[in-house]
Amino acid sequence: MKILTVGNIVEACNGKLVNGEEFKEKEIAGAAIDSRKVEKDFLFFAFKGEKVDGHDYIQAAFNNGAAAVVCERVPEGEEGICIVVEDTIAALKKIATYYREQLPIKVVGVTGSVGKTTTKEFIATVLSQKYNVFRTSKNQNNLIGLPLSILNIGENNDVAVLEMGISEFGEMRQLSEMAKPDVCVITNISTCHLETLGSLDGVFKAKTEIFEHMNPEGFVCVCGDDERLAKIEDVNGKKPVTFGLEETNEVHPTKILNRGLWGSECTVENGDGIFDISVPLAGKHMILDALAAVSVAKVMDLSAEQVSFGISLVKTLQGRNNLIQKNGITIIDDCYNASPESMRSALDLLTEAITPTVAILGDMFEQGENEDKCHEEIGEYAVSKNINTIVCVGELSKKMYDKAMSGASVKENMDVLYFKTVDEAIENLTSFIKKDDTVLLKASNGMNFSRILDALTKEETEFEKREEKLFKKPNIVNANLDELMSEIKNVGTKKEDNNAAQAAATATAATTATTAAVTDNAKKTKVKSSDQKEKEGARNQLFVIIGIIAAVLIIAAAVFGIVKHNEYKKATQGEILYLSGVNYYTKGLIEDSVIASSAVDDNGENMPFTFDGKNYYYGEGFGSNFTLHYVGKTGKNDKTVESEVAGYDILKKNKILYFSKNNLYIFTPGKDETNLLAEGVAEYHLNDKKDTVLYRNFEGNLCSVKINKPDSVSVYDSEVTKIEYADEALKNVVYYKNDGFYYSKAGKKNVKITDNAAHVYVPEKEKSFKLYFIDNNSSLWYFASKSSKAKKVLDSYSSLSGTDYGYASLMVMTSEGDFKFIRDSKVYTLKDFTVGQTMQAAGSEGKKMYFMSRDAASGQTNLYSIKFTLIPGAKKCTVESTNVEEVEYIGEGNVLVCKNDGSGKLDLYSKETLIARNIERDSVEKCEYGKDFVFAYQVSDDEGFYKIVRYNGNNIEEIGSSIDKEVCAISKKKIIYRTKSSASAGFDIKVYNGKKSKVYKEGVDDYKFMKY
Repeated sequence: MKILTVGNIVEACNGKLVNGEEFKEKEIAGAAIDSRKVEKDFLFFAFKGEKVDGHDYIQAAFNNGAAAVVCERVPEGEEGICIVVEDTIAALKKIATYYREQLPIKVVGVTGSVGKTTTKEFIATVLSQKYNVFRTSKNQNNLIGLPLSILNIGENNDVAVLEMGISEFGEMRQLSEMAKPDVCVITNISTCHLETLGSLDGVFKAKTEIFEHMNPEGFVCVCGDDERLAKIEDVNGKKPVTFGLEETNEVHPTKILNRGLWGSECTVENGDGIFDISVPLAGKHMILDALAAVSVAKVMDLSAEQVSFGISLVKTLQGRNNLIQKNGITIIDDCYNASPESMRSALDLLTEAITPTVAILGDMFEQGENEDKCHEEIGEYAVSKNINTIVCVGELSKKMYDKAMSGASVKENMDVLYFKTVDEAIENLTSFIKKDDTVLLKASNGMNFSRILDALTKEETEFEKREEKLFKKPNIVNANLDELMSEIKNVGTKKEDNNAAQAAATATAATTATTAAVTDNAKKTKVKSSDQKEKEGARNQLFVIIGIIAAVLIIAAAVFGIVKHNEYKKATQGEILYLSGVNYYTKGLIEDSVIASSAVDDNGENMPFTFDGKNYYYGEGFGSNFTLHYVGKTGKNDKTVESEVAGYDILKKNKILYFSKNNLYIFTPGKDETNLLAEGVAEYHLNDKKDTVLYRNFEGNLCSVKINKPDSVSVYDSEVTKIEYADEALKNVVYYKNDGFYYSKAGKKNVKITDNAAHVYVPEKEKSFKLYFIDNNSSLWYFASKSSKAKKVLDSYSSLSGTDYGYASLMVMTSEGDFKFIRDSKVYTLKDFTVGQTMQAAGSEGKKMYFMSRDAASGQTNLYSIKFTLIPGAKKCTVESTNVEEVEYIGEGNVLVCKNDGSGKLDLYSKETLIARNIERDSVEKCEYGKDFVFAYQVSDDEGFYKIVRYNGNNIEEIGSSIDKEVCAISKKKIIYRTKSSASAGFDIKVYNGKKSKVYKEGVDDYKFMKY
């Protein structure tokens, strides 16, 4: 039976149908209040707000595919189906209530003061292991967002997990009436919305209104660690299921193994038995969210295996304890919202870091008359957690700062800073954040801390790093003429290599001319004696050989020059775009052209942006659900590819692959041709050749398909729940199924590795496929494709490093505090080496892994190296550099470190050789092409704050002054940076060409260098 039809909607909201009597049976596919988010057969609600009137966008909604519109008036001349009501918002609630009553599904309602969204994600992900689950999108949890969420529930869904948020009394009653939850979950009662709810008792009263319209036969799950929730003895004659860290709760952990920022391993008792779970998100509050999911799973009849696997799949949401590693620092992005309780939880999480900690804390809104006290308590709490640097931002946070300053006065190695605005904090980020710090961002959403996140995660360069091996000189020592000529012929067949062909032709002509000259000379000579003839013949033969050798050298030089030129061109080619307002421009010969209009999302964040040398591609909209555009190099013919795109890749031959509405498509610009490649896709990987896609569909099949052959689908395996890893060629794949963790060799060999694997590490530089993984007991295991059987390496571990460097070699700290070196499955104890107070991975170069260790007695930090290919009898570490403050760069034969000169200033060394004095921390950057580096000195002049220099391994050359110590270093002949504007507000872009710097564009906001 069709539930949501035009006729049913008219009846549900008591509306008047205009222009649609013959379409009463037309079915509605979803609902929206933003005309830009309307899809085919959606119902559009025209709300009249303070600034925007939705009635002005009715035609836009119909143009985007709306089936009907609910409105308070019909615009003149409108011919689309309109349902006229007195109040659009009231109609939305009535229609959602009607639709919910008709749906034969279970609804889980999630509320509480903090943790609602993450708890919702845990519950929905766990229930998805058995049911077809709908979940609230983003934060649509209020009196408008919730009914919209309900109207977007599919008739094929078994369960809906709905987040329910309030700020006033009576709101929860209305939400509950619409949702009619079968399971009610309350996470906690804390000091949120005290301005309207008055007290904690008021918050408790408002939240428990959710029970008033729940299913009388339903269940209640509450956090028993909360003193108010623990007192709930009975709801509709049933005792609530309590969850929490205390043993008094029905669902509780019996054992917790803290893995720091990377989550926790728990053994859980749920009243029916004991089983293990791996919580992938950090912090005790995440364990509570996971326990809430265990409680709901208990009343909805999921198995322990389904629960455990579901919890392991949960991912962080942007702005909520999202762990980001970027630009040498670890960021805990928790800047979506803040209350005193969530602030304390976030600070607790920050203390799990093993590196220096920085807490950037902002104002907490809606704290009522306790506003000052709440901020003071957080300042005091931050000091008690021994945070290294406490940064308070905002007018309300001045109280937090004052309290923290008072407490920090008796502490050592603790800095407390205050900035009145976010802008001031951003301007001074580099003064209090250094490489390897762990940084917490936490404030109420209105503080817009996402701008600080943008500043911290800003790309060093806007192009993809290429490996130096691409630029190795060709070996021509043993090349013969035939091979060289063949190579030249092949090079010359390509249009881009016509110069190489011409050079080869010239060299060949030179060879022919030389040989002909020798032959003509021989013909003109008189008849000689046999001895003379023999001598002259030998001499002529020598001339021919010399001529051939000369020609070969000319050809080799030409080939080498052309090859190097093409390598340089491919490595450095690109276009500079500049940002002015929200538009990106390219600098043309006559006038500048707009490349992307409004190329930022609703939060002002840059959208996906790429360039293939012919077309620019950019996103417009919001987050990971954007409208994809393409526009020509000159800024003309801006066209839409598709709306609701989640991601895309540039392919070869002027095509792109994009992911939209769970389908993969191939799009050809110019032709504006779209072809379906695969449908019902849950996740996918594109190979390095960009001609094959590996994907998992919603049926659980792991498939491979050729880009140019949509019918060439190969099924690797079935019942697959997640792809964990796929190499660049898509030959080696590891993935999860409900019964365990598997390895596949291109679908031809499928091997079950283990029943459970919490974390997986794949060394990609090994000749044969290998991996390490951690099981639920924190044991370290090793698997090689040749053996087809996993082998336990260590019973337990605390931390490890070396997996990012591409070889099957690790430095591991055991749970007992011992350090071991592991090569494949063998464990080594290092000779003549005593690990100091700390150990920190530093990088790799060649076949060496580098790490730093601080001696507990002297406090001196040294840089050590150890070979990846360690063998028995060579179990030693080498001291590469002593008294190291920071490692600036390791790779391509370079090891650059900073040392303190004794006065707090930093000197740059190549291992133990001094390069430069008094440089800026974390400013050394390797040019993409060549062997040059750039780094910065701090200065104060008319153009910027930093003096930028280039270092070629021997000499240092000044480039200019920049406002940033991070520049776009492409090659020694192309270095881009920003200075203060000489003409107007904003900045000037300058480009260094190897000899001097020139102004590229004046008075801009920012720039991108688009590689292709």
